[in-house]
Amino acid sequence: ATARFGLCFSCRLINTGLYLLQDEDQQVRTEAARFGSMVTFTKDGQPCFEMQANQVLLSLLDLLLEEFWDRPDSLEALLSHLPPPDLDAVLRDTQDTQSLSLYEQDEPNVFAEPAVMSQVLLPYLLRLADRARTSACVREQLSRWATDSTAQIMTSFHRCQELLTAGTLIF
Repeated sequence: ATARFGLCFSCRLINTGLYLLQDEDQQVRTEAARFGSMVTFTKDGQPCFEMQANQVLLSLLDLLLEEFWDRPDSLEALLSHLPPPDLDAVLRDTQDTQSLSLYEQDEPNVFAEPAVMSQVLLPYLLRLADRARTSACVREQLSRWATDSTAQIMTSFHRCQELLTAGTLIF
């Protein structure tokens, strides 16, 4: 039971580090990068040098999949950083806004942008999906996530089709 708690705690600690590395406050990201540098080790067991936040983010993702890929918390951690599949709010905002900007002018952290984080996570999700063949736990979790997400994605897809047909959604 203690080992299981330790594994769960490790996954949650890595996930917390991933969230802190995306914080809008530069000082928070810097401290999270120091933390991530300390827990990330090279292959020969020597501690890594202090890395920048973007490098630590990738190192923590690597650590999550190398050490904890078969833990239910790992998939949950990765999925928690994806934007929700609900496009209705985004579509409403685009209709209500005269000038749409994808980035805030003063946004200091590119990883805070959901599209960027999604792009970073995609290879890790694909690696985890490849391992679903050998892990019933991962296979079950991916299946449940796909089932739970399908209805909302289809609803958003149909809403986009309606807006395109009506001419109110322009690219």
